[in-house]
Amino acid sequence: MFSTPSTFVSVSGDSYELLMGRWSRRLAEPYVNFVGLSDGDRILDAGCGTGALSAHLLRPVECGECPLPE
Repeated sequence: MFSTPSTFVSVSGDSYELLMGRWSRRLAEPYVNFVGLSDGDRILDAGCGTGALSAHLLRPVECGECPLPE
């Protein structure tokens, strides 16, 4: 295990996307498979960064409840 804390600081969505967003897109499908979502499941992606994982979560299943902020 690493003992040095992360020094990553993002000052914009673009800088976050450059480092973290690319991993969110690559790992989204394996993550969804691991979690085992089914049609009608409720999903809450809090602190979703640029939304790459959220976008992928809505693809493979019918969304039972997907409240969006107004």
